Amino acid sequence: MDMVVDCFPGFKSLYVSCTISIPVLIVAAFYPTEGRLYIVAIALFFVVLGRELCMDFVDRAGDAVSFMHRIDERPLAVAAFSSQAIGLLLLVGQAAEPLDILVIILMASLLALAGRYWFKLASHKKAIALMKGQLFVGLYFLSKPL
Repeated sequence: MDMVVDCFPGFKSLYVSCTISIPVLIVAAFYPTEGRLYIVAIALFFVVLGRELCMDFVDRAGDAVSFMHRIDERPLAVAAFSSQAIGLLLLVGQAAEPLDILVIILMASLLALAGRYWFKLASHKKAIALMKGQLFVGLYFLSKPL
């Protein structure tokens, strides 16, 4: 990761998102009839990408200058929250039981609350903490039996 941060700091969010999603894709390769694992991996990628973009904005002052520094906060945050919403929408298609739907509603509620903290209250660290909680709740989809 140090090489990515040092040489390609603008791609750190993308790198972290791929790194977190790849293990799920590896597991999915061992279960080719379980297409839902691929969807979960892609959803995980989008949720993590959104969170990482927000974290990069908060850490911007201490990071090496990259093309990401030229992007203003609002468009970056809109893209980040949109990425997370795409991840949630992908999970909606995986909902087969009432508990699945409840988990998605909880994840969406955490994302909405994070959006309020980010856009209305300018409390970025609280918003990121809520995003981490959203990701933790989403682990439920990895624990479902095959």
